[in-house]
Amino acid sequence: FKWRLRALLPGQMATAASNGSDPLLEVASDPSRGRYYVARRGIAESEVLLRVRPDVWAPAWPGDGEAAASLSKRESAVIVCDAGFSGAAQQALGILAAGWLLLVRAALLPDEALEAVLRCCDDNATRRAAEQQALLRRVAAKLSSALHAAGETARTTDQLARLIGVVVTNAFGTRGGDGGGGGAEEPAGYGLFVRASLFNHSCAPNVHADLTCGGGGGELVFRASEPVLRGEALYISYVDSTEPRYERRRLLQRHKSFTCDCARCGADLSRSEEWESSLRCRCGRGWMQPEGGAGDWRCVSCGAAESLSRVLAWDTDLRGRLAAASEGGATAEVEAVLESALRRCHPNHAVA
Repeated sequence: FKWRLRALLPGQMATAASNGSDPLLEVASDPSRGRYYVARRGIAESEVLLRVRPDVWAPAWPGDGEAAASLSKRESAVIVCDAGFSGAAQQALGILAAGWLLLVRAALLPDEALEAVLRCCDDNATRRAAEQQALLRRVAAKLSSALHAAGETARTTDQLARLIGVVVTNAFGTRGGDGGGGGAEEPAGYGLFVRASLFNHSCAPNVHADLTCGGGGGELVFRASEPVLRGEALYISYVDSTEPRYERRRLLQRHKSFTCDCARCGADLSRSEEWESSLRCRCGRGWMQPEGGAGDWRCVSCGAAESLSRVLAWDTDLRGRLAAASEGGATAEVEAVLESALRRCHPNHAVA
């Protein structure tokens, strides 16, 4: 696969994200949600809202050899000057562990195209925790040094910190050309799709994103997953929406720097029919539900409390045992782990 730079000039990129560029999508704005898409007219279920090709795309790094085979001489020089990230940076910045090549390619965009990306996409700097923002700047300084050592155009630490924030906030993980796999499939690559960056998040989305983008030359397709009224906000889900609420919120806080308060996450779970996050209380009579984004869990029957940290520890242990049993290929072992889990969680719990 030979990667080809697909940079839009500033005027082209600005037009692509403007109100008049699409008959179905209109850009709205408010202080709490930023800029986001709403429906310009009524939209039928399954109607295509947007088809978009990547402005910058790269295979997952280091991947299975495809990433190294696709490197240009300029990219190779930067990679040689900087092997990547520390373990702490990978943990804090999430996507950038596998999206390192995407970041390098974005940093090598022509000046006007890079400025257009920074202008059109939010970097979420004001939402990010101070220690994470400081780490992000250290990674930016490291990349700046690598670019300089490779003889590339100078990029300031401020400019690269913004770019890293843009990549963390807006990059889409894409699947290979076969489109196979479910929500747990590791992305084959990562891309910046400037026009798609205006879809806001909801755990109850009304838009489905087909993330198949074979070899980076394909396109993402966004379809309405239900009928949408004129003026209604359009949402995709940034995480696997089948996960329990505490896991969805944990992932969004870690990778996107916000606590989700969408209609689904903000609902009164004590009256929810799904019980997707519920754990059995030790009293044996009721189910425990989270009281808030980072608060205790409380039994709806006896009022007993349990800390979020203990719930997450239980969840992590369960996922680890399920993964180990699944890798072994023994159905009996998987069933035994699930039977054990159901002694603690509701039958409708997303993990079970």
